[in-house]
Amino acid sequence: MSAIDPASFEHSVFARTLFDGQSPEPRHNQLIGIVQGRIVHVSEATQAMATELGATIADVATPGLIDLQINGANDTQFNFEPTVDALSRIAEGARKGGTAHIMRGGSVCLNSFGRFAKWISASIMPPPSSAPAL
Repeated sequence: MSAIDPASFEHSVFARTLFDGQSPEPRHNQLIGIVQGRIVHVSEATQAMATELGATIADVATPGLIDLQINGANDTQFNFEPTVDALSRIAEGARKGGTAHIMRGGSVCLNSFGRFAKWISASIMPPPSSAPAL
């Protein structure tokens, strides 16, 4: 990536170990810059530099997880409270554990699984022309 002023980040995370979903091996001592909820920069850094910037220090950072069959979280069980409000509380609880996306349990139809897999792939991997180099 081109040089970016780390002070321009709305939030930054220093990952001692980063599993980026692309590299064959984990990357270490990485500063992750975030603007408007999107990762805009990843580069090697020292923890001292990250601390000076006010970055959140994380032992491990990974892409968000996808839970394909969630029934409950955050002290809420969808089976007992099948409402939009319950799903919102479940999603909130799942995010606390690193889950970025959820799908209510039992809602994956095997007849449409191929389309679902394409949707997941498109959600995870941007088209090659728009994918930033890390």
